[in-house]
Amino acid sequence: MEVQRGLLPDAPPDLPGYDVAAAFQPSSLVGGDLYDWYVESGQLHLTLADAMGKGMGAAMIAASVRATFRSVALMPGLTNAFNHAAAALSSALESSGSYSTVFTIRMNPASGRLSYVDAGHGIAAVVSADGGIRRLEADGPPVGLWFEDRWEAQRADLFPGESLIMVSDGVLDAVGDLEGTLAAMSAIVLANATAQGVADDLARLAQDDQEHDDVTAVVVRRDPETGSH
Repeated sequence: MEVQRGLLPDAPPDLPGYDVAAAFQPSSLVGGDLYDWYVESGQLHLTLADAMGKGMGAAMIAASVRATFRSVALMPGLTNAFNHAAAALSSALESSGSYSTVFTIRMNPASGRLSYVDAGHGIAAVVSADGGIRRLEADGPPVGLWFEDRWEAQRADLFPGESLIMVSDGVLDAVGDLEGTLAAMSAIVLANATAQGVADDLARLAQDDQEHDDVTAVVVRRDPETGSH
């Protein structure tokens, strides 16, 4: 578990006008969940991934995913960067018989406009200040499942007062279905004043399940006073 925790960032990025936080509850075995965030060239880069399997093998795949996606941070265009990273990972994933779901974004903090690629992840949404929810649809399979796949970046907006929520499938498993998970996201955002409170409460959804998978929640909350739309 210490190996896995070593893959995670120490502190959230310094992003004026935003509150960024995460919560991570590992399973009893080392697994493949990871999240990463940093600011590069004025953009917020954030990735949540889940490598198939348990044990050190999954943790090593997760480490490769993190390093590979960091290596394309300066590559213009998220579609181009993502496909470059996926191609670099695919041969290693194929040879190990593994794959990884990946959700990654690049966001302009000034406007809240973001590009994202959802490769088989499927559990990300924007929750508005009144609890309304917009799911960010998945647009492709996991990385490494089929070698020749390509992904296209989609666009979304994070308006003032809204929260971008990303969770791993450990949260989905704990709740039981996608509809319930989205409803829980909305309720938890309304019940908390901070991104850390939201992330912690999402992770706690699995606390009663002793056999739970890794549970990861990442939250990007935009301050209400950063502008209007």
